[in-house]
Amino acid sequence: MPPKTGEAVYLSDRRKVYYDGRTKLYTAYFNTKEYKYIDYACKIDNSELYIKSTDRFGEITVFDSLNLPAILIEKGIGILHCSFIEYKGYAILFSGDKQVGKSTQAALWNENLNTETINGDRAALSVENGVVYANGIPFCGTSKICKNKKLPVKAIICLSKGTENKIKRLSASDAFMSVIGKFTYDMWDNKASETIADLVQTVAETVPVYSYSCLKDKTAVDFLEKELSAL
Repeated sequence: MPPKTGEAVYLSDRRKVYYDGRTKLYTAYFNTKEYKYIDYACKIDNSELYIKSTDRFGEITVFDSLNLPAILIEKGIGILHCSFIEYKGYAILFSGDKQVGKSTQAALWNENLNTETINGDRAALSVENGVVYANGIPFCGTSKICKNKKLPVKAIICLSKGTENKIKRLSASDAFMSVIGKFTYDMWDNKASETIADLVQTVAETVPVYSYSCLKDKTAVDFLEKELSAL
């Protein structure tokens, strides 16, 4: 691993950033045996990558050490935490907090409307000629569903748990605030933060974004499909 030299730009348990003419990003994981965070990867200027072999080596360690979001952000592409399904040639993205039911709603759509999950955990959003696209990426968390497809986004659904199905289309400003926190980016990186903010503003002004409090059954599918059929 490269030595930690230069100015400490950002320090946390899992991320440490140093600058000595080149940006060095160190990534750590929590070792339960030693009960401390241990550095296992270092990335320099998005061009050099060092990974130590550990007992935790797997998809998520590769994803973290690559820092793929930073690479894509340089190209104006942002990774949104969501379940990404294909519906009639379009992408519907179920976003929200952990355990809110993103995968459940995607599965309900697949079961009842014969849709297809493209990625169970993430989508890379890009804008081309004024159209927002969802792109498949080879990382999908525990869902183990990742397919290489690119589809225009029909809607983003910000989920919450409810005792009935209630939906509201958000204004551009409310959509921005609801969605930006679901993107993966380094908040210490001002340029990355500005790029994500610009992307989310375009998404919020271009794509219908809904707040959806819903049940976890077929009625939630029927209710939402009826709303989206009017688009």
